[in-house]
Amino acid sequence: MRSAVLLAVIALLAMASFPVQSVPPGLTLDFLNEDAGHVTFSGTTHAEAGMHCASCHLSIFDVSRAARISRADHRSDQFCFGCHDGEKAFAARGNCESCHQDDR
Repeated sequence: MRSAVLLAVIALLAMASFPVQSVPPGLTLDFLNEDAGHVTFSGTTHAEAGMHCASCHLSIFDVSRAARISRADHRSDQFCFGCHDGEKAFAARGNCESCHQDDR
């Protein structure tokens, strides 16, 4: 049992030492929003900007729950808005069509 735990810890440390892409280049995540149009997260765009899982998922995203982003969240530094502030990346606030695609 002890060796299995030790092996698991070593494997986790080894995996953590390599950067992992948040969503691999070429793949996308689509978040459907009936009220405001869907949002597509591009793995390629974020990977080209040097982003990795830990870039967001250890700080501004809570990985223990689904990302249900509310209108109030748009005024916070959580979720996408931690970077999409007009300085680190394009501003999300007041720029709805950059993320929300009206396909209703």
